[in-house]
Amino acid sequence: MNLLIFLFLFVALLFILFWLSCSEAKKHDTTTAKEFAGICNIALDRTVRKNKNKVRILELLKERPELTNSDIREVLGISRRSVARYMEELEKEGGVEQVGKIGRGVVYRIKPQSEK
Repeated sequence: MNLLIFLFLFVALLFILFWLSCSEAKKHDTTTAKEFAGICNIALDRTVRKNKNKVRILELLKERPELTNSDIREVLGISRRSVARYMEELEKEGGVEQVGKIGRGVVYRIKPQSEK
């Protein structure tokens, strides 16, 4: 059942990408293949940039035991929301923990080995 849902979502995603490529190709007077490649490159670039930022955050946490959202924003030059998203992902991956609930009192640190 899960495989069927996955296949349906995959086909739907391909259809959406194809439709976007066709509409962009008409706007820019290019081919659908070039537009599709451009869309894929943009998505890949974002993923690479995000992963580099997450690695940099982990490096910062090794240098300093605790960091705030502001500390990370200052070093990486990204938005408050981007930091929050990255930290949520790092928490789910099990490498980082959030101390505090919300606001300025929140700090992040590397999760102790015994808790991973």
